[in-house]
Amino acid sequence: MKSINLFIIMMLAIFSITWNACTVQRCTEETCTDCGTVVKITTLQGVSFGFNKYNLKTSTYGILEEDSDLLKEDSSLSISIEGHTDIVGTVTYNKSLSLKRAQSVYNYFLKQGIKASRMRVIGHGSDKPIVPNDTEANRAKNRRVDVKIIRK
Repeated sequence: MKSINLFIIMMLAIFSITWNACTVQRCTEETCTDCGTVVKITTLQGVSFGFNKYNLKTSTYGILEEDSDLLKEDSSLSISIEGHTDIVGTVTYNKSLSLKRAQSVYNYFLKQGIKASRMRVIGHGSDKPIVPNDTEANRAKNRRVDVKIIRK
């Protein structure tokens, strides 16, 4: 019974990753097989962005360097950089702040020699929290950028 449950969980995880790739590429469900597969997700959260801040901290460079190296090694990979915020502030302000956070990561990759045509930048605002925004610690976790490396 445990192996069946594990299989179901694994299949749901694979479906979720594939669906996220489609959402990033703005594909319809029918063309999902053409969207690609998420190869790696790097999440920069909490310590990477202070409250109401979007400048990338230098302590994050080492984490992003791994992704940069992967992108340099395989030019067929593309990247989706998705910014997020907590719920403090207006919807409009949070969308703007999340886009600025994603843009700061985008600028890092540009400086590393990754072509702009391989990158997509999205600001989700507070629309996709990973935890409830009920404590300061949780709000810090929701202040993040997800870097999704995608193979088509």
